[in-house]
Amino acid sequence: MDGAAPLEPRDRLTRRLRRSARAGSPHLSGLESLILSENELTESGPRALAASPHLGGLRRLDLNQNAIGPAGAEAVAASERLPKLEVLK
Repeated sequence: MDGAAPLEPRDRLTRRLRRSARAGSPHLSGLESLILSENELTESGPRALAASPHLGGLRRLDLNQNAIGPAGAEAVAASERLPKLEVLK
């Protein structure tokens, strides 16, 4: 073992979601709710989510406790790729 602490399940999921969102992964297509609170996201995270062609079914997105800034929030709120989004935190 290299001495690194094992990743918690949430940390592993966060890494996978970040990679998936950047890559426009079709594995995100079934999501209706996505909770990414307290994941150290910056403005680029919500911009990537807003641009994803695979999140059209997303109804709830929680980005609380992240440094996404007004531009990140506006990108999600104005995204035409998120037509079913009802709740944005």
